Amino acid sequence: MRGEAAIYRALLNAILTRAYARAYGHAARYWVRLREIAATGVDLLPLESHVTFEAAIRSRHARKTAFWAHVNGKRSHHAHEDERDGKVKPLKMIECTPQPVRTTPRNSVRQGN
Repeated sequence: MRGEAAIYRALLNAILTRAYARAYGHAARYWVRLREIAATGVDLLPLESHVTFEAAIRSRHARKTAFWAHVNGKRSHHAHEDERDGKVKPLKMIECTPQPVRTTPRNSVRQGN
């Protein structure tokens, strides 16, 4: 579990440090998983304790309200709500047409006659 905690901490730190708002939903799930790991009471040495780590994150990223909204369950990145009636709309599927593959490199030099 120590390795798992180290990875989740690194991912969470990277997302918050870069202020990558599109990934805040993922970061919130990492936050929850880190709390679950801490609740097991497993020793995380040489990592700092979960209490210390959490306090540092709260202090460093206190103003990232969108992230904290995800943590508190007030935001979801999986569904889009229609503001008029509160119903969840399904995500639209986009059809993609495959593009032909080039057989020659774009920057190739043509031989003269």
